[in-house]
Amino acid sequence: MVTVKDDGELAYTQLMKQTHNESCLHCIRPDKNGRLWIASNNGVYHIDMHSLTPSDKDLKSVNTQNGKFPFDEITCLMPDSIGNIWVGVRGGGLQKCRYDNDKRKFEIVKGYSIHEGLMTTNVFSIASDRQGNIWVGTDNGLTCIRKDEKVSSYRFGH
Repeated sequence: MVTVKDDGELAYTQLMKQTHNESCLHCIRPDKNGRLWIASNNGVYHIDMHSLTPSDKDLKSVNTQNGKFPFDEITCLMPDSIGNIWVGVRGGGLQKCRYDNDKRKFEIVKGYSIHEGLMTTNVFSIASDRQGNIWVGTDNGLTCIRKDEKVSSYRFGH
């Protein structure tokens, strides 16, 4: 990780060097509270960027291995403006999650799959628009989850 010091100089810190076995980091996104979220092939990682010198011990994971999240193959994620972390999973759909900083707990608020209107359960991209709608790219089309939680899907290519 590269950070900028107060004097403008760049500082490099190697994370995931000993305790984490990662081969693929799919997506990295900051949230509004200074936490950096990382989608990987071994779950979700997060680190509080308020630390002046973040280290490996500051990097926390949620995955099936530690029993803190029921999915491992995380393809994308997106923190939204109201504190949700939207997590895209290969074969697991879309998970609307929250992180409770006081309890240090990451939990699923609601899951979206084919039954809730997704085109498939393979999610590859997530974005939001100015109205607060969540757009989800899958391997079979595009899904919009509106602020009122109504779901619309659009098939591409067939």
